[in-house]
Amino acid sequence: MMIGLPRLVGVAIACLLVAGCGTTAAQTEGPTTYVYGDFAFDLALELEKAKASPINFGLEDCSDSATHCLRGRVFKLSTPTDCASFHQGVFGHGDVETRVLKREAGPSAVEKSPPHHYPSPVWLLGSPDRPHIVYVYSAAGVLGLYQDAERDVVAIALEQGLEGLRALGAAPDAAYAPLLSFLPWGGCRGRIEPSPVRYQGPRSPIP
Repeated sequence: MMIGLPRLVGVAIACLLVAGCGTTAAQTEGPTTYVYGDFAFDLALELEKAKASPINFGLEDCSDSATHCLRGRVFKLSTPTDCASFHQGVFGHGDVETRVLKREAGPSAVEKSPPHHYPSPVWLLGSPDRPHIVYVYSAAGVLGLYQDAERDVVAIALEQGLEGLRALGAAPDAAYAPLLSFLPWGGCRGRIEPSPVRYQGPRSPIP
């Protein structure tokens, strides 16, 4: 079976951005290195790295039984381990408190930029205290992040959702860091509460 080029590129970037990824993965269960665009972090090494910076930054895995949690420079967020908890709207405490800014449900949300094959609904997560970054999340985990040093992307997500985030700048994808590693970080488990907005597109005929 051939492995797709994007996955190979993701693994290569992970090894380039975070030192020691090969030996760490062999000593632990499951992935420890995650890559999103030009950013990477390693849970075992407790490091976060941006391609444009020669400096590694510290990263704390602040997870507990109720939440997945990261406390880093770019990755500073909390998500629930139970998908049903998303209806609460706020997760974590203090500097890692994270809010649901918008929920977009149905196949139409999945087909929009950023493209991915993970199931809907899609949640946009962030915090007014960190106005320059928004995380794109599905039940599988974090699918990518929008970052803009000048504009309040949290306000854009609240008001306009994915459509507004896609329109950032002359090159919309320049501000988006998609998942490049094999698996996303922070997936939840269990039942997802039904969305009040239902997809009304065409249905496939039942044979």
